[in-house]
Amino acid sequence: SFWGCQKEDLGNQDGIFSDTVQAGPVAQMTARINDVPWEGSSYNLTLVPGSPGQIVITGESDNGQTVSLVVNNSKPGDYLISKLSAGVASYSPDSTATITYKSNDSALTGRVINVDSIDTANLVMSGEFNFIGGAKGTKSLMTITDGNFVNLGYINSAANTQFAAKVNNKSWNPDKVSSSISGNVITITAINANGTKMVLSFPLATKVSKIGYPI
Repeated sequence: SFWGCQKEDLGNQDGIFSDTVQAGPVAQMTARINDVPWEGSSYNLTLVPGSPGQIVITGESDNGQTVSLVVNNSKPGDYLISKLSAGVASYSPDSTATITYKSNDSALTGRVINVDSIDTANLVMSGEFNFIGGAKGTKSLMTITDGNFVNLGYINSAANTQFAAKVNNKSWNPDKVSSSISGNVITITAINANGTKMVLSFPLATKVSKIGYPI
C-alpha cells in the first residue's frame, strides 16, 4: 500500500532535467545504476485517476533487474521522493526482490520523479527520474541516474469496465484488468471474481486506433 502524495513546487528543474519530447512511437525505459547502463525490456504502467490519484511504473531488464516508480498523483509534475514523502522509487537487482533499494530508506536516500507528459489521447506517458536507494538493515546504497521513460503505454484504471466479452453467448466482465509490454508485444490480462482469466497478446501499434489483429 502507498500513502497520499502532494505535489511540491520545485521551481526551475532545467538544471536537473531537460524536457522529454514525444517524437515517434519508440517506447523505452532506461537509467544508469551505479553508473552501469540499465534498460527495461518489459514494463507495466498504470494510472489511477482521482484526487490525487496514483501512477505506478515498473520496468524489468532482460537479466531481471527491476526499477519501480510510484507517484501518488495522476498529473504531470516534479515529485520529491524521500524518507518524508509519499512517493517512492525502488530498485531490485534480481527478479526475486530479496534485496530492494528504496528511496525512502533513510535521510541519505531520495531525489525526484518527473512526470513530464501524459498523452490521454494515445495513452502514453514520458518523464525522468533520479534517486538514491537504500536497503533496509544495511548501509549499502544504489545510485540511479539519467532515468528516462519515454512514450510508455499506460492503462487507465477507470476504464477497466470497458473490457467485456461473451463466452459461449454469456456475458463475461472482469474485475481486474492489467497490461504489460515486452519488446513489441502488448499483453492484456483480465480476471473476473471467480478467477477465470482471459489473455490477449498482439503487436504494439504505433498509436491508438481501431485495428483488427488476426489470431
